[in-house]
Amino acid sequence: MLCIDNSEFARNGDYNPSRLDAQTDCANVVAGAKSQQHPENVVGVAFMANAEIKLTPCQDIGKVLSVLSEVPFSGEGGGCDLVRSIQTSSIALKHRQNKNQKQRIICFVASPVLAPEKQLEQLGKLLKKNNVSVDVVLIGDVEGSNKPKLEKFVDCAGTGSHFINVEAGKILSDVVVSSAILLGEGSEGATAGGDEFGFDANMDPELAMAIRLSMEEERQRQAGAAAGTSAASTAGASSERAPLSVTSPPGGDEFDAELRAALLASMGEEAAGTVPATSTGDVDMDEELRKALAESMEDWGGDSKEEPDDPALVAELLATLPGADINDPRIQAALRAVREQKRQQK
Repeated sequence: MLCIDNSEFARNGDYNPSRLDAQTDCANVVAGAKSQQHPENVVGVAFMANAEIKLTPCQDIGKVLSVLSEVPFSGEGGGCDLVRSIQTSSIALKHRQNKNQKQRIICFVASPVLAPEKQLEQLGKLLKKNNVSVDVVLIGDVEGSNKPKLEKFVDCAGTGSHFINVEAGKILSDVVVSSAILLGEGSEGATAGGDEFGFDANMDPELAMAIRLSMEEERQRQAGAAAGTSAASTAGASSERAPLSVTSPPGGDEFDAELRAALLASMGEEAAGTVPATSTGDVDMDEELRKALAESMEDWGGDSKEEPDDPALVAELLATLPGADINDPRIQAALRAVREQKRQQK
């Protein structure tokens, strides 16, 4: 139910073009949004000056807009009858056809509320008992006398009820559209005019789904980039530990990986100092790496009967490794260790 304050106070022009016109414009937006949220939603209209139900809840949005386009001033100089208007609106909602629908009353208050605070509290508790949510949109409260009472009233009405105080000069419909009245619970921090995407997802679910998929792909891309950065940092740390970069030649096979591991292990030994080859605590001095180097050099020779410590074969082998120098002391130390291992095996 939309309760419009059509008292004489609504003639004031502090809201463009007047308080009454601002209310009807905002009510048009709210009625259209509610009707589009669900095909079974129904909307009714009440005039608060005389607590009159002008239109019972219906699905015909055309009737709602027609009633809101012709709202007369009434009340003979008095304010709105908030209590009676809410009571009659709750009765109209009680007689709705679909009893599974939730009940909500949206009141636009543009005049002084004469009802005492205690009466408003009792009314709020009654609405809460009957599962009726109430939203109060206060405008034109220059003296601030209505705000405390209405806030207390909304608090007594329980969760699902909202209070909005719109200051003069603001566009009433924009404030209401970006509030929890249309966006639902937990959306007070949403952007104006919609949810986290900047619009109401219920108005265009296909666009909302497309945006969600796009955001998910972007998160996955960023996660992949972060993983790549972490791997690059680890590789950079490894390169600082082993200054000589031994990479696979173009078209290399699995042998290159084993040889590279053995050479890096030997270079780590030279950098750390002299460590016995039989040490089990140093991974870089692992005996299996040295065996892998010897076996790999044998595989490189194929069925040839050349010894793996043949200088010509070693030179040919190392020539295929970019950045490797046969005269490098670390490589010479690695080769000496391999030859010594071969002699021990023989």
